[in-house]
Amino acid sequence: MTCVYRYHKHTTPLLLTLMLSLPATLSAQQSETTRPIQSSNDIAQLNNANLNQQSITIQAKNKLDFARPHQTVELPWAEITSRLPKATPDNILVTDSNSNKPLLSQVIDNDNDQTPDQLLFQASFMPNESRSITIATLNEDLAKPKSQVTTNFIPSADSFYIWENDRVSFRLFGPSPVHRTPTASGLDAWLKNNSFGYTKLSKNLGAGSFAIFHEEKLYRPLQFLEFKTFAQGPLRVQFQLKYAPIRTPQAKISLKQTISLDANTHFTRITNELTADNPDLDTIVVAPGICLNASDDTTYSTSEAISCWQPSAAEDQQLGLALIPHASSTSTTQPKQLIALSKIPINKPFTYEAGAAWSKQSEFKDHNEWFKYIQQKAWSVRSPIQITW
Repeated sequence: MTCVYRYHKHTTPLLLTLMLSLPATLSAQQSETTRPIQSSNDIAQLNNANLNQQSITIQAKNKLDFARPHQTVELPWAEITSRLPKATPDNILVTDSNSNKPLLSQVIDNDNDQTPDQLLFQASFMPNESRSITIATLNEDLAKPKSQVTTNFIPSADSFYIWENDRVSFRLFGPSPVHRTPTASGLDAWLKNNSFGYTKLSKNLGAGSFAIFHEEKLYRPLQFLEFKTFAQGPLRVQFQLKYAPIRTPQAKISLKQTISLDANTHFTRITNELTADNPDLDTIVVAPGICLNASDDTTYSTSEAISCWQPSAAEDQQLGLALIPHASSTSTTQPKQLIALSKIPINKPFTYEAGAAWSKQSEFKDHNEWFKYIQQKAWSVRSPIQITW
């Protein structure tokens, strides 16, 4: 089925605000990602940090030869508390050591067991730049900054889960309260500017849905059955979806997805955990993919990423879709779809990044700019910011 693109011209920058009463829009105009100072008490805390805190300084290095804005760095919380015994999720502050400028940060519980797992922060890096970052504990809890990401489950006749940041929104369909035959649905995406480009992609893989590949055929999950929300910002949202088993000739495959989205990025991360009812099945070919709109779409494929740049009905604008597997892959096509094939062990999680952009957003004016961004994003996935304690 052909992808359908619609254009919604609203002055309110959040597409679903009028329909669904979701939280207010997230600004797309960010420079350095900072943690807002919420009160005069916060300012006093920062001014007297040397009197009130335990602190450590780490080195964060970009090992690649291009600029990397808004990079999310993940630090083990156990390492933080071993060095800062007074650290709690509410009293931790991350700053640039040279400017003392606070950076957007978040302590996250990745598995909803009520125990922190990681400290996240965002910083921007010039090519091959190393930055000194200070992590400190304060005597008083910091005011919680305004979240730059949000997520929501919308119960309706076509229930869905939506997650968004300042640049893009994603949606997957879930259980319906009315009796309907379950169907597979693709990953929907909205792209943000002062107006919106809407991509209705639900009848195919869309902007990066998951599938299993066997004997030239795709086997896809139906709508998700259950969800759990683990994190609600300010830097990252994270949640989990569970599906009914996918029926393939090899086995019935159970699927659980952990999905996250950070501020200031076009990409959502999707980690897939698979189990099979066939004990002899050791490996499987997974096939996440993206929708192709027409035969003249411009595509880009390597062992690290697949992407396309295609016409949109929105005022002669163009739409970019991309998918970056964390495992090596080969690309192939199905009708109206570009797919990344990876052979993986059945008992190990498989992660990929799915992203979308619109030429009305100032970052990408043509396919060359979009594909360059995808290549650099793929390299960044494989070369995270290096931390020296």
